[in-house]
Amino acid sequence: MAVRIIKKYPNRRLYDTAASRYITLRDIRQRVIEGEDLQVLDARNGQDITRSILLMVVAEQRGEVERLLNVGFLRELIRSGISDDLRKPGDGANPPPGPASA
Repeated sequence: MAVRIIKKYPNRRLYDTAASRYITLRDIRQRVIEGEDLQVLDARNGQDITRSILLMVVAEQRGEVERLLNVGFLRELIRSGISDDLRKPGDGANPPPGPASA
């Protein structure tokens, strides 16, 4: 299945290039639930912003997410330094585990 490209414009609107129409975060959520692969690109510079858009989708799912990711938990997450451990693999900060050298 081809990856569906979504472009995010400076006016905060999301444009589905395959369907040739503007969509909402709710539409993105539904596509993810249906198993569709998508990539969100900043229309100005082509930067992949999929991660931040998916985080916005999660943030909009009130109820369950608020219980799981309450303010106290998020503060502890930041304080524990885990945000440093969540960097992308291969960025040099946290090399992937490999065989131990002898």
